[in-house]
Amino acid sequence: MSSCTHCGSPMETTWKFCEQCGTPRADEPRLATTSPGIGPLVPLSSDPVEHTAQGHHALLAKAGRLPVHRLPRRWSLAGVTLLVSALIAAVVLGLLDHGQLDSTRATLHATSQHLARTVRQRNSLERQLSTTKAELSQAQSQLSAAENQIAGLQNSLSNANSQINLQAGQISVLKTCLNGVVVAINEAAAGDLQGADATLAGVGPSCQQASALINQ
Repeated sequence: MSSCTHCGSPMETTWKFCEQCGTPRADEPRLATTSPGIGPLVPLSSDPVEHTAQGHHALLAKAGRLPVHRLPRRWSLAGVTLLVSALIAAVVLGLLDHGQLDSTRATLHATSQHLARTVRQRNSLERQLSTTKAELSQAQSQLSAAENQIAGLQNSLSNANSQINLQAGQISVLKTCLNGVVVAINEAAAGDLQGADATLAGVGPSCQQASALINQ
């Protein structure tokens, strides 16, 4: 068993071309003309890479597996390098996107927790507000009842003042009557009967009012 002079892959002694890259064996002559029993061969190129691909494709064309006019060109090293670079870039971008996704998920989780705490605080404040409103309503009811009581007390006080004023007037009438009677008695005791009569006449209306009050 030998190895390919181009890619180094192992080759059986019966192989005329490398199955990996299509390079002819080193001891095989290069065909450049048409032979009997063989279809049209692809002209050999001066480029070793292109020549290798053409040899492999010519073998496939000989076996009737691939038309000669559809032989694909082998990718150049620059094309392979570009493809590998694109794949590496895609992997790196994928990792970056994955990292950003994890960061976004963490931020979303933290935001969700903060929102949940905010909702709980809002519910607690709403319960406190409801309790405060109930207490305020009860206090307003108590205040209204107290105001009604105060109004009743004020009415009672006003009535009491009226009664006091009335009684004060009545007392004043009684005092006037009594004072006039005392003066008249003193005048009569002193022998001034005319003065006593005049004094009694002066307090007569007050004494009549006092008599009426007593008889009520």
